[in-house]
Amino acid sequence: MVIGPHPLVLLFINTLTYYICNLDPLWHTWSVPREGPYKIKLTATERQELEHRAVKYTLPYFQVLRAKMVLHAAEGLSNDEIARCLD
Repeated sequence: MVIGPHPLVLLFINTLTYYICNLDPLWHTWSVPREGPYKIKLTATERQELEHRAVKYTLPYFQVLRAKMVLHAAEGLSNDEIARCLD
C-alpha cells in the first residue's frame, strides 16, 4: 500500500524542476512580454464604468483587479508597472 504520491510522480517533478532550473538563461526568453501589443483607448463612459468597478467592494476581487489593470493599461503603463501598482 502506497501512502502519498506515487514514486514516478515524484521522479517526474524532480526531473522537471532540474531541467527548468538548468534552463535559466532561456527561461527569460519565454517570459511574459513587458509591454502589451495593443494600445487601449477608452471612451468616457467606459472609463467611468471601470473607475466605478475599481473601487467597488461588493464586486468579486478579480473584477476589481481587472478594472484596475485596464485603467492602468489605458494610461500607457507597461506590464511590469501595472503589476507593481496592483501589489
